Amino acid sequence: MSGYNFASCYSLRTISLPALTQISGYNFTYCYSLRTISLPALTQLYPPLFYECSAITEIDLPELTSIYANDYLFSGYSSLYSLSRINLPKVSLATAPRIPMSICPALQEITLGMSYMDYSVFGWGPGYSSTNNVRILNLPYL
Repeated sequence: MSGYNFASCYSLRTISLPALTQISGYNFTYCYSLRTISLPALTQLYPPLFYECSAITEIDLPELTSIYANDYLFSGYSSLYSLSRINLPKVSLATAPRIPMSICPALQEITLGMSYMDYSVFGWGPGYSSTNNVRILNLPYL
């Protein structure tokens, strides 16, 4: 699926597309009420997909392995302020080098499929991290 299929659907609250394996473009941009994203079969993502979706609280992409084109999963940092749970167990930092978790003040649970950890993955250093509320950190390959 590509394009602007659901762009500016201001009242859309939940996305559940169980058979979708690939998505690109600005499909869900400006979906200001979007809170939950469940794409269980998705393996490839071409961002920016959720540009300015500022109400997102939960992302579940258990089969996602590759993020292409743009190095930001969510363009527009305001897209991340409400995020409390992110499940990307097969995404490593090699395939998603810019998941800017340091600006997710509501983030409580993280699952990432990373096999190595670089400097400041979850923050910008002492005094600058906004991931202070993380209670569950799952790194199954580390």
